[in-house]
Amino acid sequence: MSTDIIANAAKAHRRVTLICCHCCFPNTADCFNKMVEYENVYFDISSLADSQRHIGEIMKSLEKSVRAMPKRFIFGSDSFCCSQAEHIRFARRLKISPKEKCLLFSENAVRTFGLNMN
Repeated sequence: MSTDIIANAAKAHRRVTLICCHCCFPNTADCFNKMVEYENVYFDISSLADSQRHIGEIMKSLEKSVRAMPKRFIFGSDSFCCSQAEHIRFARRLKISPKEKCLLFSENAVRTFGLNMN
C-alpha cells in the first residue's frame, strides 16, 4: 500500500486508529518517516522478517522508529503466511530497550485493542 494513501486516510480520519500492517514492505523507512506526524497510525510489524534481502535495512529503520515512536509498534507474525518463530527471533534481535520490547511484544497491543488480560 502506498504511504500517500495511508497518510490521506490518517489525515482525513484523525480520530480513527489505523493499523499499518507490513509497514509498506520493503519501504519501511519511507513509511515510518511519512507517518511520524500521524499519531493515529500504528504499525504491525508482520512479515518484516520475510526477506533476507531487505532484513538489514528494515531492521535499521525499525529500530530507529521504535525509539522515536515506542507506543506505536505492535508485534505481528501473519500466523499462517510466515514463520512465527523467525519473526520472534527478528523482534528479539532488535537493538531497542527492554521497555520498548515490552511495548512491542504486548503492551501496545493490549492498549490499542483494549484487551483485557486479567
